[in-house]
Amino acid sequence: MKNKLPFVFLLVILMSLIYKELNGLRFANVDDQWMLLDDVLVRPAKFDPEFLKKVFTNINSLQYAPLNTLYYYLIYKINGYDPYWYHLISFFVHVLNTALIYTISKTIFRLFHIGNVTVLAYVVTVLWAILPFNVESVVWISASKILLFSFFGLLSFMWFIKAYVNGSKGYYVASILAFTLAFLAKEQAVLLSLMFLVFRYCYDRQYDQVNLKKTIVYLLPFMVLSLVFGLVTVYAAVYGDGSHDIARYPFYQRIVLTFYCLCFYVFNLFVPIDLHYHYPFPNAAGQALPLKFYVYPVVFGLLSWQLTGLLKGGKNFNFYLLCIGIFFAHLLLSIQVFPLARAAVVADRYMYLSSFGLLMMAVVALGENIRFEQLTFSNKAIIGGFAVYVVAIAYYSFNLVNNWQGMNL
Repeated sequence: MKNKLPFVFLLVILMSLIYKELNGLRFANVDDQWMLLDDVLVRPAKFDPEFLKKVFTNINSLQYAPLNTLYYYLIYKINGYDPYWYHLISFFVHVLNTALIYTISKTIFRLFHIGNVTVLAYVVTVLWAILPFNVESVVWISASKILLFSFFGLLSFMWFIKAYVNGSKGYYVASILAFTLAFLAKEQAVLLSLMFLVFRYCYDRQYDQVNLKKTIVYLLPFMVLSLVFGLVTVYAAVYGDGSHDIARYPFYQRIVLTFYCLCFYVFNLFVPIDLHYHYPFPNAAGQALPLKFYVYPVVFGLLSWQLTGLLKGGKNFNFYLLCIGIFFAHLLLSIQVFPLARAAVVADRYMYLSSFGLLMMAVVALGENIRFEQLTFSNKAIIGGFAVYVVAIAYYSFNLVNNWQGMNL
């Protein structure tokens, strides 16, 4: 891929085709009303220090996201409450995030000595850009927090990698600043420090240079910020005016639900089936879980055992460990391990950042079976099958966009 421009152009065209119906979408009744249309901070009488003070001290229904409020304010200045601009800019942020996914994937492949860096990074980027799981975050205006947090979170991660590998203080400071902005967009940013920890551990491990004390010292600013941000999040959850109560399931049921969530996210990442807006809990707190849910811990355990056997001792084991770590780091608060005030057991948007870890893992595992320098019939068959798969999930995402307004949101 010496000339990348045609491939970039093809990806942008593909993304534009998938999301071309965005210009016809309206505001959704769910959340868009209270989060945007009813928020007086989006349309202040004037932009002054008093306005900024209100923005940065406001808790909106259990959520502290001042940067998202300013994002809405800036779009409102274009043409008021015109949904077209909110959707268009959401798509634009998704494109920016796609570019960051490519850059980070390529960097990680190079640092972990993966071959065919550019080709594999491009494949990961294509899959992530058109992923059905990501549609909700792009088409739902109220999910803009996901897009913004991911943008600054990916920037922070990219700069963290450069800071650590190159010993750059400038990138280190830039990473901390982007980390802070990510939290101001969405509270989920507290988990970014886990991804940084996983990266440093896996990178050092391949050179047998793991030093826990040095790692903690290096990550200390991020850990302190995560603690502070976590306290702010707890404060918002306690003193906010949210509409959802915490569902208090027994511990054993919560464990079962955790494995259900993991199976749902992993399976639908690669084979999306019946994705939609809302996935209610299978039972009310205090009631018995349907028996079929007890199968999920067994299924996930067997798959994990098989996967560990295949990967352990392999030349790319540290890389695969990083990919799995990225997946779990961003899902920790979304797999029912901790009781939270949420009305759904799973949600597509929670995979927006988590997915790229497993996508990198799958693409590299598949790429190990292809000899790019001499394509055999079997290799051509794999590439052809992959092309069909890309078209299929692109079409699935296209239909999700088209059906969004028809979900009676």
